[in-house]
Amino acid sequence: MSSHLLPLIEPVVLIHSKEYLLPTESTEGHAVVDTQFAVTDWGSAPVPADVRERLEPMAPIRLSTGEPDMLVALPKESSYHTVGDVNLMSPPLAAIEAKGKTSNSAAVSEAISQAHRHFEEVNISIAAVPKSDIERWHKQLASDLNVGLLGVESDGTVTVEETPRIAAAAAVPIGDRIRYNAQIGTPELTKLTKNSPKNPLGYAVCVAADGETGALCEEYVISSVADCRRDARSLGLIVDGVDGEKLTPLGQTVVHALIDAYGGLNEVLEVVQRLRRKAKPLIQMEPILGLMARWVVLEYPGTRELIDVINDLMENTETEPSLELVAKELASRSPDLAVELFVNQRKMSTEFSDGEVFDSDGNIRPSVFEKKSIYHTNTIFQYKAFLVNAGILTEYGVDSQEKLDPQTETWALRSPQASWRQFD
Repeated sequence: MSSHLLPLIEPVVLIHSKEYLLPTESTEGHAVVDTQFAVTDWGSAPVPADVRERLEPMAPIRLSTGEPDMLVALPKESSYHTVGDVNLMSPPLAAIEAKGKTSNSAAVSEAISQAHRHFEEVNISIAAVPKSDIERWHKQLASDLNVGLLGVESDGTVTVEETPRIAAAAAVPIGDRIRYNAQIGTPELTKLTKNSPKNPLGYAVCVAADGETGALCEEYVISSVADCRRDARSLGLIVDGVDGEKLTPLGQTVVHALIDAYGGLNEVLEVVQRLRRKAKPLIQMEPILGLMARWVVLEYPGTRELIDVINDLMENTETEPSLELVAKELASRSPDLAVELFVNQRKMSTEFSDGEVFDSDGNIRPSVFEKKSIYHTNTIFQYKAFLVNAGILTEYGVDSQEKLDPQTETWALRSPQASWRQFD
């Protein structure tokens, strides 16, 4: 059944709000929904599978001011007013609090009050509620508190009932990661498709070089042009411009550094070509490219947090930490990042029952990381391979979930306390 025909329970209100704030045709922006919505039933009402899938990705959202239902980076510009004297260091981040249809309108003021609490850590606060529940005094309350108010109808129509003003806010780790994903216009690094960073680095060079990018990629880098392009986008090296693909500021910096190191674009491409089908880590075969890969992968905020966890485990308890230990420790410090990196959300919603992955408060259960079926293959193989090629981790991962043993799979730093810290 289409969600357009469903009663306006809270998950349905939230998905309509998400799809309004981040239109499907947009190439930028990113949203994360709190794990309280990773359920098959909301009260007595069933939550259809397509609604749960459209709410993904999910993660435990824990701010010092509370637990918003959703965080959105780069929401639709018409959903807020810009203010000239507000200096934003990053793309705007919005917190959304949703309420479903109830027998009275008290839930509307509650959503507004909850949204207002998050102003210290987000730039925009928004309450999303059924439009028919909104009364005039709700709009006044939202205006007084500088909270946006979205009115949601059962057919999916969303109207802006009150437009908030953007404000400065303190940086928080989960917000930094969502902003990062919003800027590169793709989901998180768990979407990497190939296991060598020489491919996206080489693709960035192809974008800068004279000639057709795809043809250059096939000749010098790899025949899987679409995968190579996707990985370059996921690493924040390229974006879509008005006249086609263009390098991001990070991509430009990397390409200029490679030109300085090798003498020109053609020379860089020839080095990349010689590396095709080579098995050794990139840091050993071509240290300059390996260091560039390290620089790029450390731009993803989650990489540094992961390294800190592994480093602490190696210093305090385990010389060669297992995947299970790393995932559990990361979950204890940054549960949202542990979910983003390690949890296969599609399998979570289809192969695990309600309450098996998250408890009633939306907190992840550490025991779930003892099961190989929970892990995201792209992380345990492609992302881990990137870290090995960049000289951060010691050994490659397995290429399928069937081969994975979380208790014996090693995630150890190649040089604890050393090489990666030069990028701080």
